[in-house]
Amino acid sequence: MRRRESNRAAALAVVAAWLVPAAAHAHERWVRHDYKPFDRDYFRFMTGQVLQLSVAASCAVAVIIALWYLVAAGLLERLTPTSVEQKVEEEKRGSAHHPLVSLLRFFLDGYMPSAWLARAERVSVFVFARLPGLVFILGAYEGWVVMPSFPVSGTPGLVMRAIELGVALWVLSGLFQVALGVVMLLVYTGLCVGYGLAAVDAIPVLASAFFYLFSRRGITLNPQQIAGIRFGLGVGFFLLGLVNKIYDAELFIGVGDSYPHLVAGPQHLFPWLTREAWSFTTALGEMTFGLLLLLGIFSRLTSLALALIFGNFILVFGWAEIVHLYPIAGFAVLFFHASPGTALDGMLFRAHVRAWRAMGYRTSFLLYRASVFVVAVATGALLMFGPLYLAIQVVPRLVGHLGR
Repeated sequence: MRRRESNRAAALAVVAAWLVPAAAHAHERWVRHDYKPFDRDYFRFMTGQVLQLSVAASCAVAVIIALWYLVAAGLLERLTPTSVEQKVEEEKRGSAHHPLVSLLRFFLDGYMPSAWLARAERVSVFVFARLPGLVFILGAYEGWVVMPSFPVSGTPGLVMRAIELGVALWVLSGLFQVALGVVMLLVYTGLCVGYGLAAVDAIPVLASAFFYLFSRRGITLNPQQIAGIRFGLGVGFFLLGLVNKIYDAELFIGVGDSYPHLVAGPQHLFPWLTREAWSFTTALGEMTFGLLLLLGIFSRLTSLALALIFGNFILVFGWAEIVHLYPIAGFAVLFFHASPGTALDGMLFRAHVRAWRAMGYRTSFLLYRASVFVVAVATGALLMFGPLYLAIQVVPRLVGHLGR
């Protein structure tokens, strides 16, 4: 019991250290990012276009949440067999009997009794459990820790590379995974202390740390490990947008200036899209995907989209982005995970049920919809607009005041 409490305390310490404001750098840092002058005030005032886009993104999150609970959940219940006889019949005939229905159920995060899906999950779990070892070996060879964002040199660098190689061999062995989880938490803590908010770039390490920390003998994958992966990757992707493309926008704008086709393509569709707006809207997209991944809403669709986005990084920038195979492996675990049901037992579901209870469990379905809508709007405001307001309106002024 004491060991479990100490592990939890270590995890809380890592999260606390990770949230401390510091000089931020990003994965954009290891590709060319020579930026030209741009309007920095665009990212420092919650007014005009920034305010409009922030409100629109918050509303989009609210609409997606409402659609999930009012439309997707009901549709999934109709498509999912409930009686024992229906389940036995489905297992006998397999998914080929109604492939479109099975596909829809799959992308609505429904349970699918499929042997190939179970095998795909086992393979993805194995890859995610071992791939950090290969990433660490590459880092030890090229002179960085975990990601190219964290280069090391000199005698201390040689020591760090030797330690990294030792951890890599430990990861590949698959032994003593709970202890390995503690070590990964320490690695991430070190990155937080040494690099500040740049540690968001190494967020898959936190996902792996929870994966190892919650591992149990004889169990391939348990709910705690899934929650750890979802938390690490979801929060990480959210912060990649908030920190790397809004709070420290010069990095991403610099990438756009170094690779003009990245901006020119969207500008053909949206002529009003300035370099600043391109960085900001990209951030909003990443933050939305991160929230959906974190909340477990349209989990398989979100995981697939994020895997394609990270895969595109590799195609665009080449070998420099090969470490993105690491989070892609995590997305694959969430994509193939055969969940025991829907995500309706989550925090948001409990919240809008409590709101419905406050109304006295009225029989009117309109009141139930209203409770879902209220919770969805509150979630969009709290998880999307709130962090945006802090990053744009509050933190820059606070940092400037403390720096005087």
